[in-house]
Amino acid sequence: MTSEPPDIAPDTREKEIERLAQELGRLIQGADPEQREDLKELAFTLIREELFHHDEHDVKPILEADARSARIQLILFAVACVLVIAGIAWGGLHLARRYGPTVLGRLTRSTDTQAVIPSSVPVSSQAGSAPGSSGLPASAEIRPPEQVQGLPGAAPAPAGQTSAAAPTLTELDLQIDVLGETRVTVTSDGVRQIDRLLRPPDSRRVKAKDIIELKSSDASAVVLTLNGETLPPLGRPGESRSLTLTQKDLKGNP
Repeated sequence: MTSEPPDIAPDTREKEIERLAQELGRLIQGADPEQREDLKELAFTLIREELFHHDEHDVKPILEADARSARIQLILFAVACVLVIAGIAWGGLHLARRYGPTVLGRLTRSTDTQAVIPSSVPVSSQAGSAPGSSGLPASAEIRPPEQVQGLPGAAPAPAGQTSAAAPTLTELDLQIDVLGETRVTVTSDGVRQIDRLLRPPDSRRVKAKDIIELKSSDASAVVLTLNGETLPPLGRPGESRSLTLTQKDLKGNP
């Protein structure tokens, strides 16, 4: 019964299976009671085989359609990848053509500028070098300012000008760590930076070029660190104290 061709219409196959079940039922009812159980198992087996055969032919077209759809999707994905790669390559080529000469010109100008900058090291300080060894005439050798001023025809130095460079001032950097509740006011180079009530574990940092002015309503509630150096306690508990810090308070400054 399972050898029927797969092109039978679904309605016809269902009617055939229903007719087969009815005939098997009549046969089982007319058989001996001892053989009924064996006939029932045989009938169930035949019906299951018919149903399985029917489902197999119904599912096969669906599986084939899914396989075709998967292949189409794979082809579309590959085409999309190719288009994306081509777009990226085209964009890179376009950018290179548009901006490449400009970037290359800037790099070339930068290299040329570095090549013409003279060395800041005096020729006389180079170890083992003789006068004129830099490729320049002896009269064109680089000389320190004090030697140039002593040469005939050199302009005299302005009055009061010295050859020593002015000392570089270090920036004031004040770290404020709060140990207890206190109102803190801080001014940096004349500009108010802090004016509020602080509580632990608040921490503030203030910088200035010349002067920092600080006031705390509780002198013992703050720990001050100036440029990495911890300052002595500002005062006793409950005291309101003020502090002014300048360049003279930095270690190493005159």
